Formats: sequence, C-alpha cells, structure tokens
Amino acid sequence: MNIQKIFKGGSIVATLLFAASVALASCSGSGYGGGGGGNGGPYRNPSPRPSLNPSPSPSPSPSPSTSSTQSVVVRLVGENAASDPTYGNILGYQNGSTGNTSQIIHLTANMPVQFTNMDASLDHTASFIGMWAGSYPGTFPAANLGATASAAGTSISQANFSSGNLTAGGGTSSIFTSGGAGILIFGCAYHYQSSGMRTVVIVQ
Repeated sequence: MNIQKIFKGGSIVATLLFAASVALASCSGSGYGGGGGGNGGPYRNPSPRPSLNPSPSPSPSPSPSTSSTQSVVVRLVGENAASDPTYGNILGYQNGSTGNTSQIIHLTANMPVQFTNMDASLDHTASFIGMWAGSYPGTFPAANLGATASAAGTSISQANFSSGNLTAGGGTSSIFTSGGAGILIFGCAYHYQSSGMRTVVIVQ
C-alpha cells in the first residue's frame, strides 16, 4: 500500500473542497444587492432583501383642524337698522360684511372671533353690556367701558369685555373667543345712547 499516494490524494480532495467553498462564498455575494467579486473589490454584505409581504406603512395622523375666525363687522354710516320680534331694534353689527342691514349676531361656541370697523370716518367698539334679560339697558354701563381692549383670547362674555377702539377705515380687533353658549347684549361705547348702536350676540 502506498501511504504517500493516499496522502497525496487526500490533499487533492482537501484542495478541491476548499476551492468549492471559496466559489460558493463568492456566489452568495452576487445575488440581490450584489456585493463583491463582480468589480474585483472587497466583499461587502449585500443590501437587505425586501420582504415579499411587507407590512403597510402606518397612515399619517390627520392634522388638527384649524378653526376659522368668525368675523363680526361694525358699521353705523349707511347701516340700516332692523327690528327683531324678540330682541327689538338692532343697529350697527353684522355677521361678516355682506349687505348693509344690521343683524342679530350668531356665533359658534368656543370659536375665534374678530371685530372689524367698516366705517370710513367713525371709530366704534364692540362691548359686552350684559346677558339678555328681556330688554336693553337704558344707558351704557360706564363712561370708560369699551375704550380699553380686552386681552387677545378673552371670552367675549367676560365682564367688561371690549374689542377696544376700532379705528375708522377697517380697524380690526385682536382675536377673542366666543366663549360658552348664551345671549349677550353688545353695543358701541360711543354710539349706544346717541344712535342706538346695539345688537344681541347669540352664542350656541
């Protein structure tokens, strides 16, 4: 028996096995994502393979809805008074700027609200006088009420609330909140008694 020949043959077998394992390793890097061997560069880990059944991406959360500001227009010159069967004569206030006839103001509760003076020559205020109890007060509550603006974000039904002075020619107030439900009497500090500039604000 030739032991040298067996060992020589064993070396050949071992050499073949080693060559096969190297070839297999280089093949495994040439699949999806490639990596090594093809351009003679060093072997790199292949890119991760995409799942055949990927889980769906989570839907983006809806953006919080932004509340649009409710507009109340204040105007005396050229404004037509209106008579309401429940709330009597009203003058000088409108929901928005459409038309020129005064209105009972309807607001949604807890929404932003802003007052705008549409008169070209007269300053005005939108001032909270009190809750509706069947009639309007005969006089404006206090001489100084209405000229000083309430802080932005204040509820319009807060005691002594006022838009502050709304300058002629499009002056606007800060943005306030309509607050909770209620029936509020509003008037102009300058023209409540002289012109009957008043309305009822119904918040619901």
